[in-house]
Amino acid sequence: NADLGSHTVDDCDFPPDPPFDPNRLVACPTEVFISEYIEGSGFNKCIEVYNGTGSIIDLDADVYKLTFYFNGNTSAGTEIELSGCIAPGDVHVVCDDGAASAFTDEADQLPTNNFFNGDDAVALTRGPSTPSGPIFLLDIVGTIGEDPGSQWGDFSRGTKEQTLRRKSNVTSGSIDNDPGFPTLNEWERYPQNNSDDLGSHTADLCVIACTPPKSDSDSGSGSGSGSGSSSTTSSTDDKTFVLMCQPASTTSSSGSHSGSGSGSGSDSSDDDDDNGKGPQTRCVNINKVGKLLAKGWTLGPCPEACPTAVKRGLAGSDAMEATSSDNWLTAYPNPFNVSTRISFSMQDDSHAVLEVFNVNGSLITQLYNGNIEANQVYNFDFAGDDLAKGLYITKLTTPSGILYQKLMIIK
Repeated sequence: NADLGSHTVDDCDFPPDPPFDPNRLVACPTEVFISEYIEGSGFNKCIEVYNGTGSIIDLDADVYKLTFYFNGNTSAGTEIELSGCIAPGDVHVVCDDGAASAFTDEADQLPTNNFFNGDDAVALTRGPSTPSGPIFLLDIVGTIGEDPGSQWGDFSRGTKEQTLRRKSNVTSGSIDNDPGFPTLNEWERYPQNNSDDLGSHTADLCVIACTPPKSDSDSGSGSGSGSGSSSTTSSTDDKTFVLMCQPASTTSSSGSHSGSGSGSGSDSSDDDDDNGKGPQTRCVNINKVGKLLAKGWTLGPCPEACPTAVKRGLAGSDAMEATSSDNWLTAYPNPFNVSTRISFSMQDDSHAVLEVFNVNGSLITQLYNGNIEANQVYNFDFAGDDLAKGLYITKLTTPSGILYQKLMIIK
């Protein structure tokens, strides 16, 4: 009985993981979308909004709203302006203020407005950021103007007394307002009052395209940094580059490097993208993504924390009160193809110079040169429609130091 309680088997080999296929990568979202819908009992109603864009989303600056359309109406019954910001990969949760603690504990906003039932459409919009600006429809749950009876769908997957979560392979909201909630199949159904995943969203791997310095692009190197566009990667040749985050634990290894100390170099070693200077956002050849993921790198830019919450700004150089005394500089939207709004605030009365440069260090424009008041938000619209696509740098100079913000113009 010496072997009783144990068993010996011959050595066996598990099949290796399939090779990483960059062709399976999709482009990251270019806008926020609704990632979770909870129509629970009583006041247990919540909407979760996900930011997969790779950039900080300032909800106030561009006037993001949730709108509820009750009982088949085409006129809004409730409008909720979203407030604060969403860091890349994070979510913003809005719940009825009367919901149970399992829901309100995860909420970023608890408005007192009337919330939806299973037969009411929910829309996510952006704008107008100026009095005469456009309003963009970003996402719909249900169908605006249609009364479905008690719900869209049925008990197996529907909008009444259920929790719906967006599938991980969905990369954008739907503005299909055809009858019958045609995109209900984008959602996974969970039981009523389920809040297990509220406050986070799981999404498939996606990429943000970027343009490295010309010398690196020509050589196939994976260097450079900055925000990139969200265009779909169409090939896996040496001309396709995507943003990745090099972790702080990465250290430089052996291999010849022909580039400068900034991290650029030719493809002379498997570790050319490994400059030991993490964490930092890098622009790498898409064919190296699999290798770098295995080394602990992540897709997309390095995570950014939300800056001090910005109240909705005014056009031009008008200022308004900030919500705390931090120093910060930001731009939204970013990447952009027509214009972006550059905003900043400083903790002390001071003098500030706000400028935009190209990657060669040439001054493009000076947006401001003058005195500023402490804890005021200053907003400036910067037009990029007459400029070449690529990376630009915003520089804010004050007596207390210099802040930089990268801008990416896409065409």
